[in-house]
Amino acid sequence: MSLVPRNNSNSPTPFTPFPQDFWDGFFSQDRWLEPFRDVPFFRSPFPFLSPPRTVPYSELSIETSGDVKARLECKEIPEAHIIVADLPGIGKSEVSVEAEGGGFVKISGGGGRFSWRMRLPEDAKVDMMNWSMENGVLTVIVPKFAGAGAFDWGCGSESSSPRNVRPIEITGDYMSKLTSTILDSRTPEQALNYFNLVSGQINVTKNRRPHSAIILVLINAKWYLEARCLLKGLILELLKTCAPRRVCSIVYKELDRLDGSKFSSNVFGTLIIVLSEMGLVDEAVWVYHKLGELPPVQACNALLNGLVKAGRCGSMWEIYDDVVARGMVPNVITYGTVIDACCDEGDIEKAYNLFDEMVGKGIEPTIVIFTALIRGLCNKSRLSEAVDLFSSMKDSGMVPNLYTYNTLMNGHCKMGDLKSAVGLYREVLRHHLQPNVVTFGILIDALCKYGEVVTARAFFPCMIKAHVPLNVFIYNSLIDALCKARDISEALTLRVEMENLNIYPDVFTYSILIRGLLEAGKMKEADYLFWEMKSNGILANLVTYNSLIDGYCKCGNMEKAVKLCSQMMEEGIQPNAITFSTLIDGYSQEGNMEAAMGVYLEMIIKGVSPDVLTYTALIKGHYKKGDKNAALKIYKEMCELEIIPNASTIH
Repeated sequence: MSLVPRNNSNSPTPFTPFPQDFWDGFFSQDRWLEPFRDVPFFRSPFPFLSPPRTVPYSELSIETSGDVKARLECKEIPEAHIIVADLPGIGKSEVSVEAEGGGFVKISGGGGRFSWRMRLPEDAKVDMMNWSMENGVLTVIVPKFAGAGAFDWGCGSESSSPRNVRPIEITGDYMSKLTSTILDSRTPEQALNYFNLVSGQINVTKNRRPHSAIILVLINAKWYLEARCLLKGLILELLKTCAPRRVCSIVYKELDRLDGSKFSSNVFGTLIIVLSEMGLVDEAVWVYHKLGELPPVQACNALLNGLVKAGRCGSMWEIYDDVVARGMVPNVITYGTVIDACCDEGDIEKAYNLFDEMVGKGIEPTIVIFTALIRGLCNKSRLSEAVDLFSSMKDSGMVPNLYTYNTLMNGHCKMGDLKSAVGLYREVLRHHLQPNVVTFGILIDALCKYGEVVTARAFFPCMIKAHVPLNVFIYNSLIDALCKARDISEALTLRVEMENLNIYPDVFTYSILIRGLLEAGKMKEADYLFWEMKSNGILANLVTYNSLIDGYCKCGNMEKAVKLCSQMMEEGIQPNAITFSTLIDGYSQEGNMEAAMGVYLEMIIKGVSPDVLTYTALIKGHYKKGDKNAALKIYKEMCELEIIPNASTIH
């Protein structure tokens, strides 16, 4: 788990996977690999981080010239030679580091003020060296040729095989010093460089302190995006072996162990944000309560939004009331979240009250909030109010976005006002907004529902021109319209067309076609399509099974219908009132009222409430058998349950 430092001028060279300042902070000045200082008889668990051996000058051939008085130090680790030079007052642009034949490295610059030429040992790969400079300290890394025990730096050609990194176990004093080095880094870049160097070697299920340390450093530096990425990665890694609540507890304790006065409450606020974004809202709520103090407003907003997305509006309101009572001042994002929740719950009045409260505090509503209100009004069939709000929003200078237009178009389509929906579509084009697949899907689906299949198909060229790909939802709408128009042949042709475009049918496509074939009396073809669906690995749903069960009942094949019902339950799909009513009607049509009443009793035992179709099927069956008393008894029971009879029942 690694994060490359953000620096556009600091990209890796073609010869090395490391950026130029990868080693900055580890080899500069007197902070050389600080975790290893004063550790007696140290034997590093990282072979490539072994303590450096200072190379005596007698082992090197060094030529020097110039007037700059600088300290030159040569160090060695098993995998590389490191040259460190203090060059006070010299900038990076003034320095030149060159590889020469015979294993020589030349360092010069400052307009001729200094020059060193040294010959490194024979194991040095001078043509693969890398160098960096920060705060007047030059660091040159010269890898060694791979040998026994040497670490493969991956500095070869692009075809070189990746180095074999395996997690290792680190404990005790070393881990503490490693963590301290990250925490004490002078800059977040240095901390990231060091973390990137060691992260691939650490088994995070056993050693999490370096990850916690870098997260704390990044948050303290306000590098929130990078901190959230690393925190999410840590959580995902731990989720491979632990339950979410356990992971949350582990991460919380690690951060709490390192967190102190030098870090703000943003640390646990960031944890709440990450958990909420990952959908782990129960864990986010746990952290919120565990924290004891009010987290930043951004964390509160993320938690509220996460609960709304999870459909936990009840919990959301509890948290909202709590944060407000504890002194949080809601901002526009807070109001947007709670207004959206009100609209989801269908409580438009509460949404408007919150809207008025927000405006009363001088907070300007955003287009997102207006769109949420328009959606809520449309969902409650209050279309005229939605149109009025849309108009007043535009009059106030607010510019609708595509989502706003899509929301209102969908509202018009649901109310059957296709003319207004098409008018909004044209307005979208006039304002140079780019229609998306939702825009076209709304219009095509509405046209299909009203039987305008030809007009719906006419939108295909528009989609192609707008670079919007056709999808299975749009084809399902067209196929459904054709099946309802009894044009099953054209529906099957569309199915072939979509597959030719690499748009593969889903469970809804198959369910629509199976129902269409059954209504056309093609039981054999429907059965084959069901078999094909299963062969393609697409699991049937309740609608699919109900259609087939109905088909077999109408064919008088009750044995097959019951077998399908059993198969459905084996797959974990429980029958509903339609399933039971269909089977009851099938047995009633056969005159087998004993079996019909048996299904009825099973329906009651399973807790499925009979509906008007159930009672009508039983009444018709008893009348067909000539048992009027039983029919009247069923009718009386239906009336006592306040189930309103339909025309078929009365007949």
